[in-house]
Amino acid sequence: MQYYPPVGYFFTVTFVNNGADFGTNLAQNAFDCNFKEVGGLTSEIQMEYFAEGGVNDMQHPLPKGAKFGNITLKRGLLIKSELANWMYDSLENFQIVPREIVIILLGPLAVPIAGWHVTGAYPIKWEISGFNAMDNAIVIESIEFACQKHRRIILESVTTI
Repeated sequence: MQYYPPVGYFFTVTFVNNGADFGTNLAQNAFDCNFKEVGGLTSEIQMEYFAEGGVNDMQHPLPKGAKFGNITLKRGLLIKSELANWMYDSLENFQIVPREIVIILLGPLAVPIAGWHVTGAYPIKWEISGFNAMDNAIVIESIEFACQKHRRIILESVTTI
């Protein structure tokens, strides 16, 4: 049996409806869930270092807690977007409404092969690519989300193709 590492260009992003109208509106506008790039799926253990009295050549590393990176989603600028409305409510009106995000990496036959469940996510930064009259490029919006944590979804039914 051979194993080929998965490619990173075939994925889906879903915003889970937590009882608010955001998920319903996104389901009606499929473009709101299309992204060209997902970044920031990082996690690490924060460390605290203690020096022992009288010992000057070393420190004791002690785990302090887990830290999860901010999730960044990039896409072509949408003129009408429920995701943008959620982002503006957070940034301009300071109405922070955490949501869940599910990111699924797909295999060759659109079969899910890996996934990540992001909890407590809300927008904290919005950025638009620069405008350049000499460049023939799509305007890209980048939305960064803070989150409580993200966890890898174990897909047990996946078989190697």
